[in-house]
Amino acid sequence: MDGYRISSQIKLDTLDTSDSRVANAVKQARAWAARKRDGYMDASMVLSGPYGTGKTHIAKAILWSIVDEVPGHPDSAVPAGRFYLANDLLLRLASVQDNVTGMVHPVRTSSLVGTAPIVVIDDVGGQQVIPFVAGPDQEHERHARYFKFIDYCYTDLVSLIITTNLSIGGLDSSDFAKHIGGRAFDRLSEMAPRGYMVGLEGVPSWRQKKGGR
Repeated sequence: MDGYRISSQIKLDTLDTSDSRVANAVKQARAWAARKRDGYMDASMVLSGPYGTGKTHIAKAILWSIVDEVPGHPDSAVPAGRFYLANDLLLRLASVQDNVTGMVHPVRTSSLVGTAPIVVIDDVGGQQVIPFVAGPDQEHERHARYFKFIDYCYTDLVSLIITTNLSIGGLDSSDFAKHIGGRAFDRLSEMAPRGYMVGLEGVPSWRQKKGGR
């Protein structure tokens, strides 16, 4: 698992909430897991909504729905997938220059996915500018990197779980689609069919509630 350390298991079957909108997202996450178990290897999901609504928590629970473990050692279980913060993933997708030859080589997307059956991309839309890319080229480069990664997962039947604070709507009205690019969103629309792009707009931040606000 790359990009994030998850210290304890968060299981889909134990997630609970009193908010009906979050409960619906959890219900869809469980349906995702069932779809995966039924052999839909490309089953993917997008969770959108404001910060503090539980998107990352649900994504971690989904990641823990597929684990590797050493037989006879129940404490050895670790997620079989990979978890990336969106900003970290975009940085890793940058081309690499050979210090000896000076040649520039594109990063092999396969090295970022490996044999993982599922990859979580967390906080799409929250990342900073891409280093060493001119301002006018930022959008084009961001779209190209997202398409490269999503298309690889699309082709190799790797499930994507994406969290974002951007609205997901249709292609023409979606801030999320505009951010990752139309081609990437089109691929993702097939990977995450109707019902698996779930919005949590209007759900209050649990962090602010915990802080008494």
